[in-house]
Amino acid sequence: MSERSEEMVKLVTSQGEPGARLAEQRLLEAGVPAFLRPEGLHLGGALQAAYFSLWVRAVDVPHAREVLGLEDTTPVESLERARSRPWPGAIVALLIVAGLALALGLVELLLNVIFR
Repeated sequence: MSERSEEMVKLVTSQGEPGARLAEQRLLEAGVPAFLRPEGLHLGGALQAAYFSLWVRAVDVPHAREVLGLEDTTPVESLERARSRPWPGAIVALLIVAGLALALGLVELLLNVIFR
């Protein structure tokens, strides 16, 4: 197979895991190899993925669009390009750690003032 036929592309991004899993299942049942990749995070009680991207081989895009009822104009993105972007979860984790460090520093400062 050519390199183009093996290239993975992002077909669609879905909000919420159940819808994304259903789309993945429909593609697999139709014989289109596909996988999900978590994209963005939300802080609803615990860190969990809020968006999932559905990835298929570039040669399977027309069939996958037909199975899922997507327009031909739906843009696709290569997996290599997506991997080169920083994952939003890393940024969220960094902000949480920085916030905790700041909060601990403020608590220590407050305790020093109170118990001096």
